Amino acid sequence: MGKITFKKSLYRSQMIMGYVLLIPAIIFFIVFFGYSLIQAVHYSTLDWNGVTQAVYVGAENYINLFKDPVFWKAIQNNIFYTLGIMAFGVLPGLVLAYILSR
Repeated sequence: MGKITFKKSLYRSQMIMGYVLLIPAIIFFIVFFGYSLIQAVHYSTLDWNGVTQAVYVGAENYINLFKDPVFWKAIQNNIFYTLGIMAFGVLPGLVLAYILSR
């Protein structure tokens, strides 16, 4: 009952090897994506033009962003654009695929 068959052993070793081969890619992704994300959050809390001394302002940049009507207009435009792409880009393809499958 405690015996492991050859197929199960082979399958398990292949699974382990797959995970081992994924480790470098996962580490690469975490290091570069994580570092970029942390830097972006850090820079977003600064009042800095890239040349002068940076001044920490905390969440003030986010507060100003959410109060800005241009930001909300940009969000609205992005939503409309996305819905338009879905309606006029994906829907005709789905209709054509449905017609051809009949």
